[in-house]
Amino acid sequence: MIKKISRWVLYILLIALFIIALTMMAIRFIVYPNIDRYKDDVAQYVSKNLGLTVNIGEIITGWDGVSPHIALKKIDVLDAENRVAFKSCRGQCFMVEHTDVATKAF
Repeated sequence: MIKKISRWVLYILLIALFIIALTMMAIRFIVYPNIDRYKDDVAQYVSKNLGLTVNIGEIITGWDGVSPHIALKKIDVLDAENRVAFKSCRGQCFMVEHTDVATKAF
């Protein structure tokens, strides 16, 4: 009886590991190479929720060991008059002085 249970546990663990490996391979070889296609969709989603226009310059993907990561670069948030209220370049963020929308939104 214990051998049967041990065998089933082993099968379940092997299947789980296979699914995890398959998921990681799908992220690496299918999702990440095509991630730039979704840049406008992500910007629209954020714009809708924020209530301001958001532009995304690039999406950078990579791996940290076995953990995938995504970074958004060159992000611009525009105010109601389509002026840049917030700008992010190379990981450095700053607010443009000509408007106070950035301080209200963030």
